[in-house]
Amino acid sequence: PLPALYGLDRHGGVAYVGSFSDLLLPPLRVGYVVLPESLVPVFTAAKWVVDRQTPTLEQQVLAALLTSGQFARHLRRVRRLYQARRDALLTVLQPLLAEGFTVSGQAAGLYVTLWLPPDVDESQVVAAAAAQGLGVYPVGPCYAGRAARGGLVLGFGALTEDQIRTGARRLVAVLRACRGTRRAAAD
Repeated sequence: PLPALYGLDRHGGVAYVGSFSDLLLPPLRVGYVVLPESLVPVFTAAKWVVDRQTPTLEQQVLAALLTSGQFARHLRRVRRLYQARRDALLTVLQPLLAEGFTVSGQAAGLYVTLWLPPDVDESQVVAAAAAQGLGVYPVGPCYAGRAARGGLVLGFGALTEDQIRTGARRLVAVLRACRGTRRAAAD
């Protein structure tokens, strides 16, 4: 895997921001920031302006989990769980790779990006997937400008392996039905 950007920073301008929500409990809403000493006053002031309701009890419970070693055990368990879910998704998507689709982001997080071939229109896929009851998200809004290529952000963290396989099979059918939609949309 690639090293964290924070570790490569030579100028003290990178902050590493994370959350415990995905790993423990979404309503927990406790995160963390690792940053250079010079940025601490700026972040402290911003935190004070934006959010004054720090969940003290939740932080104390989390600190106890971290120091007791229970969090490390939990992390090992959920890593195996999420890896199995990711693998279930990638197995169903595998045949698409021979059809011009590509996948990235497999080594990090609870999402992967499925990049579309040039003849598949991103908005058409999202609409067709929604009509099938599938929640997929376009990659376009993740860019400040225009994305060079259409794609889908596919989350797998909150689904069971069976739900992932069923949904991914339906998505593959949608993707194949949308071949040629970008060319048709441009004409």
